[in-house]
Amino acid sequence: MPIPSNYRFKIAFVLYFNNRQLFIRHVFTHKEYDQWTP
Repeated sequence: MPIPSNYRFKIAFVLYFNNRQLFIRHVFTHKEYDQWTP
């Protein structure tokens, strides 16, 4: 299912399958995300 493009934030996350955890590393606006380097 495509994600609508009008969302205001992007999320960088890490998913650990072994212990079923989702770790959210950063929450960005689109402008911040464009400037971010992992």
